[in-house]
Amino acid sequence: SKLGVKRAMLVGLFCFDAFYVLFAICTLMKPGVAQWGPFMLGMFLLGFGVAIMMTAISLYMANVAAILAEESPEETVDEMTHHLGGSLAVWSLGTEVFFKLATGALEEFALPSFLVIAIWTVLAVLCTFLFMLVRDTSSWSKAGTTNDDASASEVRAFFRLWRDPKLWLLGFTNFTFAFVDALMSNYVNPHYVAPMLGNSAIGVVTAVASLVGAVLAKPYSLFGAYLGDSFSMLVGALSFAVVPCAILFTNIATEGGWWVLFVYVGLGSGRAIREGVYRGMFAKYFPGRLLDAAYANFTFQGAAVETACNFAQIVASKDLLLYTSLTLAAATVPMYLAADGLHKREEGLKEESPNESGDDSNTDNSSEATNHV
Repeated sequence: SKLGVKRAMLVGLFCFDAFYVLFAICTLMKPGVAQWGPFMLGMFLLGFGVAIMMTAISLYMANVAAILAEESPEETVDEMTHHLGGSLAVWSLGTEVFFKLATGALEEFALPSFLVIAIWTVLAVLCTFLFMLVRDTSSWSKAGTTNDDASASEVRAFFRLWRDPKLWLLGFTNFTFAFVDALMSNYVNPHYVAPMLGNSAIGVVTAVASLVGAVLAKPYSLFGAYLGDSFSMLVGALSFAVVPCAILFTNIATEGGWWVLFVYVGLGSGRAIREGVYRGMFAKYFPGRLLDAAYANFTFQGAAVETACNFAQIVASKDLLLYTSLTLAAATVPMYLAADGLHKREEGLKEESPNESGDDSNTDNSSEATNHV
């Protein structure tokens, strides 16, 4: 937040650009120890850039929703956030489809690795330049913020939010996606899809998942705006539950041939909720200065659970991990309802004590509300 949302996103984009350049350098070097220097530096910059971008882009969306709601009073901030969340998911998943298909096409032409990376490097730099032209929301996001807010420790704010039970109750969609995505990438793709349909099919089925998410993201955001977040959470949970259910209770993943696409349709449908409506919900449950820390925790939760799942696959059985992901999906809606109950209780406490505000009072209200839910 000290950099401003747009500057933070630019830092993330510059890290991506540097990753592509360093990776291109690796392709020009002879295999050996010398490659590890630019490779490790590139991977570090990629991880750093992803961490910044995933947080900043969510904040940028929330800021733009608030600005547009001010300029167009006929729509509330919550409605605008739903619409923008759907649009963000469409662009995110849509470009993912493009890059997956384009990468597959380039591989078919058997182009040199350096040329392929050079093409992506040029596109990355072009995207960075184009983003410099977009509207900056820093002036709005700083409005109404006191000097004390600006000087507050971001690290302390990140960890202080852990005391708010809403963060963990809302996190089940994030936990489920991270778990399912790790299982698909590390187990289903190499052990089921590749032997059954061939290695080239992995790019096709993953592109289908992204395409389904891009197509469904906007309709889901519209339905969510009018039917409520409970509907969105239910759709997301059922979609992610398709993956473990299909693998545990049918042979579609092992002997179903191209019917395995059904599993990837479920994954794509769940991603449409997670990348759109669910991401936007954080602006509702963690408003104001809490939002920076909330989106930072959103990124942290997903990365931490996916990492844990990757390590768990070394020591735990496949069925145990699948049942775990199914349990997380089943718990998503009840946990969301508990978080929503806490939020409504907090809003009632604020109305009763209008003079109390701030991070600490918000967290205290969460703790007090927990006793009532």
